Amino acid sequence: SYLRYQGQKFVKRFDSNCYIAITRKLDTHDVSRYRVPPDTPNAVAAALSQIQQPTLVIGIESDGLFMFAEQEEIAANIPNSRLRKIDSPEGHDAFLLQFEQVNRHILDFFNEVLPDIMQASPVDAVDADCGANGVGVMAKSSTFGEAEVGDITAW
Repeated sequence: SYLRYQGQKFVKRFDSNCYIAITRKLDTHDVSRYRVPPDTPNAVAAALSQIQQPTLVIGIESDGLFMFAEQEEIAANIPNSRLRKIDSPEGHDAFLLQFEQVNRHILDFFNEVLPDIMQASPVDAVDADCGANGVGVMAKSSTFGEAEVGDITAW
């Protein structure tokens, strides 16, 4: 089954102790820490308001781990941000499975905020089939949707 396949891939790629450490970091991260005084009202919003770069926030309506309402809050508090939604019933895994939607949102964002780079001719064309600038062409697909590699740790 799909879940068994994903579980086997996960076990091959991650040491369980690393996963515990990663989840602890995720659970205790505070974007406002060291960015605004601890007694600041709505400290997270105050911290996010300091971001000066154009920002793309992508959310998935059906995601139960990173709720879409949280993505809306992030985007609302970052100046010059854009919020895009991934349409998918697959929950949190949609960012892997709906990579074409993710790719489209990222490319649209890059074309908007980095037009000089995105419209430039490639310096060294690796493949003549890569399109005008070598960006945005789907290079690999998967039975299960996500781009796969044999062993992600072999780099």
